[in-house]
Amino acid sequence: MPKYDIVVVGAGNAGMSAALQCQLAGKKTLLIEKHNVPGGAATSFVRGRFEIEPSLHELCDFGPEDNPGDSRRILEGYGVKLKWFEVKDCFRIISQYSDGSPMDVTMPAGVDNFISKMEEYVPGSREKMEKLFALFQEVLDGIAYITASKGNPDSKVLQTEYPDMLRCGAYSTKKVFDALKLPKKCQDILSTYWSYLGVDMEHLAFIHYAAMVHKYVQRSAYIPEHTSHEMSTAMIERFRELGGDVWFNCRAEKFLFNGDRLCGVSTNLGDIECDYVLAREEAFKGQRPQARRTHVHDVSVPRCNAGRARHHRLQLFPAEHGELGRRIPAHPGRHEDQRLFDFPVLQHRPAEFLASGYLRLLVHDLRRTG
Repeated sequence: MPKYDIVVVGAGNAGMSAALQCQLAGKKTLLIEKHNVPGGAATSFVRGRFEIEPSLHELCDFGPEDNPGDSRRILEGYGVKLKWFEVKDCFRIISQYSDGSPMDVTMPAGVDNFISKMEEYVPGSREKMEKLFALFQEVLDGIAYITASKGNPDSKVLQTEYPDMLRCGAYSTKKVFDALKLPKKCQDILSTYWSYLGVDMEHLAFIHYAAMVHKYVQRSAYIPEHTSHEMSTAMIERFRELGGDVWFNCRAEKFLFNGDRLCGVSTNLGDIECDYVLAREEAFKGQRPQARRTHVHDVSVPRCNAGRARHHRLQLFPAEHGELGRRIPAHPGRHEDQRLFDFPVLQHRPAEFLASGYLRLLVHDLRRTG
């Protein structure tokens, strides 16, 4: 039976990233994949004269070499080298507005360009769009603060520095748009992005939407020269250069335990001994209860329990923590009536819930977005 420090199940983006990080940390790592190619959503296939990208056709928050975003920094940190091309426009949509009038809209990258173009399509929308992007920026800054705090933010800092992020955190994108009084045609255009996350605007968590859209607009999108499959192949090649092993056509069938501690993986190609397994919660099927909570990271337990809800798990329902009736203070220097928007329900719910473990869980998910 081969022995590894870590076995990673699945060679999608998350699995390849996890395997690279483990190998860079000096761990003997095996990556197994049930298909014959890596990539998961980051792959492509050819039909006739067309090459089709099923999902990951471009990356946000990538940026140029002199102004790299998180996506570029991550891949360069792994040592993955590719030729990238900038996508100058965020999107073009040919459809119709909710009032039935025809829509043919092309939105450019760059915040100022995006807002100015929206003003052309929807005259009088500039002020509302500037407020929306200010809120996007506050959400990103708030996430950056929580990340820097390693999941233990000061609730008072959150309330004073990022009050509007807290106010909108419990709501869907549609409700935030309505609270900002965005013109309906602006909402129709901005709603194009729901398809990137696969959730309608009435259910799409605003914090997810804000983080994704601002990153797309701010630095524009980038694509590898030979599609996302090239990126997946390059990640596998780099993993192998570092000494990692990859088994394709290898399906994890069950996890092996020694008492209550996981000690290996049984696959269609044989059993593998290991100290740790990294896998999606679904891979455990009915076996997850055998692993005691003492052997699972604190953040992993709520993530696993929330996994069945999919995207809807990121809707917040603030009712458990702190005292009812606590009011989030206005940002220093901002008069009470100068808030970007007011949610009557949220005003009288506690702010403390956002500094709880649930927000830390949310941030862990947001760091994996895009």
